[in-house]
Amino acid sequence: MTIVVQGPNGYLSPIDYRAGPSVPTWNLVVAHLHGAPQVLGPEETYATLSATVDHCESGRPEPFRMNMVEECARGIAPAVTGFRLVPTRWWAGPPGGCGIEVLGTPPGGCWTHRQQI
Repeated sequence: MTIVVQGPNGYLSPIDYRAGPSVPTWNLVVAHLHGAPQVLGPEETYATLSATVDHCESGRPEPFRMNMVEECARGIAPAVTGFRLVPTRWWAGPPGGCGIEVLGTPPGGCWTHRQQI
């Protein structure tokens, strides 16, 4: 399975460049994560949904929580297939541009931009 994740993006004015002449552009980064998905069970899927909602709502003055509509949320949750993907290979960079490709899984299952595999 391949998952494409979009990272930071934004408008860049020609004024931001030291050399010219330049034109405006839109800068963005994507990552392609390759691996075999592991399907989560119903309880772990619900816990992941709840944690995601908590994270996304955390900046609001009165955050919504899944337990506010527990019966409804648990009724809908079985229609969601939760999964975990531990990448075995990934690529990151600008679309259509040069990027970094890493093969293999490092010890501990996590990469940092400084690790060489």
